[in-house]
Amino acid sequence: DMRHALESATDSLSQELRSALKERHSVEAEAARARETCERLRAEREALSEELFVSQTNVRYMRGRKGGVATRLAFARVMEFAV
Repeated sequence: DMRHALESATDSLSQELRSALKERHSVEAEAARARETCERLRAEREALSEELFVSQTNVRYMRGRKGGVATRLAFARVMEFAV
């Protein structure tokens, strides 16, 4: 009868809704993990970039050590921020 058909349709829709909500929760959790990974990788990249800059400056300092006062001053300034 009509009532049974409506109850069946309502149950079916409820199950679909629950399933969709579970899937949404799963996707949101995955997106949150992806954002965290992205932030961690961004921070690592920034730290490595700073390390590279200090290393390059150190190399320039060692090469210019024979008399480049400006190079030594630049190196000293970089090292202040690196510590």
